[in-house]
Amino acid sequence: MVAQVAVALVLLVAASLLIRSFQRLMDEDPGFDSRHLLTISTQVPPALQQADRRTGFYRRVQDAVASVPGVEAVAAASRLPMQGMNLGSALFIEGKSTPGEQGPDVEYRVVTDNYFATMGIPLRAGRVFNEYDEAQPGGVLVINQTMARRFWPGESPLGKCIKLGAAPEKQPWVTIIGVVGDIRHFGLDADPRPRSTGLMHTVRWRAHSGDSHRRRSGNAGRNAGRAGALREPGDAGV
Repeated sequence: MVAQVAVALVLLVAASLLIRSFQRLMDEDPGFDSRHLLTISTQVPPALQQADRRTGFYRRVQDAVASVPGVEAVAAASRLPMQGMNLGSALFIEGKSTPGEQGPDVEYRVVTDNYFATMGIPLRAGRVFNEYDEAQPGGVLVINQTMARRFWPGESPLGKCIKLGAAPEKQPWVTIIGVVGDIRHFGLDADPRPRSTGLMHTVRWRAHSGDSHRRRSGNAGRNAGRAGALREPGDAGV
């Protein structure tokens, strides 16, 4: 009887600790606003692997989704948060990196210009992408706060130039134009990592898939027909 009571107390304590740990985890801010946010994963067919065709494809998808009643904003990205994977690249900083040495690893994604607004990721310094950035010769980047603090402690990273890739001599210098809030890409219990974000239509990336995000108004779920065809099973958000 005593042993049974002891076991029951141990189980009760363990369950209480688990509940409190879960509650603390749920209180963590993921860094983006998932309310009314839906996602659609796409696979680009081989016929659309050329950069101009791929760009046109994503623009057509975004235009089609944006035309659905109740949709407030649409964006696309190479990787979604909370899916346990991301792209990575070596980082080379103008005036700081030593030629011939391997740069530190940072995470990297490419997005369309409305990504941060659609995801509800706050701007901390500078600016985010706009429609004029596609004409930039070397391209522009937005980085997260963790990357700004780690590689430019005590100074502003805005206007600084970096290169991404294993062969920096073959890569153009890219200018940092903004700093956004951190997101917990690998889970609520994982600390943010240094991350840079490029504009999808200006970079040469080899990913063959992407994710579209759309934010709906609160009553958009009442729409039928076309909206239902664009919704994933279960209408699950990020």
